[in-house]
Amino acid sequence: MRSQLVKPRGVRNIARVTLEDIQRLVAAAPAAQGYLAVATERGERHYLLGPRTQVEVVTPVLSGISLSNGGTVAVVGAFPAQRSIDVGVEQGGTIDVRAIAADVVNASVYSGGRIFTTSRKTLDASVESGGVITYWGEGVDVKESVRSGGVVTKGEAADAMKPLATLDAGLIPPIPPIPPIPPVPPAH
Repeated sequence: MRSQLVKPRGVRNIARVTLEDIQRLVAAAPAAQGYLAVATERGERHYLLGPRTQVEVVTPVLSGISLSNGGTVAVVGAFPAQRSIDVGVEQGGTIDVRAIAADVVNASVYSGGRIFTTSRKTLDASVESGGVITYWGEGVDVKESVRSGGVVTKGEAADAMKPLATLDAGLIPPIPPIPPIPPVPPAH
């Protein structure tokens, strides 16, 4: 397995680290999340991982993804079918794992966020305090739990392969303005 930090287009240098390296570093300094230090021949380089940072991970199997406090994770490319995947979003963010067809998908959203997924057999979906889980797949056994707002919904077949950006356009219709309420005349 390998991963790479993808710099903006036009930049030729790419920093490469293994997933194990990232896990070891985050475990050693959890407060440093959001920063990446790369040792190079010219010395150590520091990168702030901001909203425009893209990280590409190349792996044959992905057993789970979690995201919290915003951001977007989009799985793209060709993945072989796999037995299961766990997907979780907390306090905002979007995870799109439609490219991975898993027999069993365990998806949970807590306090806002979205998950787009494909299941071949079973979807265990849990939404608490708001959020959306949209799934694709035929004959899926859906076990859903929605508490304090949120929705689990089957996606339209025409949207199954659309890029995430095009799904966002029709996600939430605009709310019409509320007309002013005329004053109530005083009682006589």
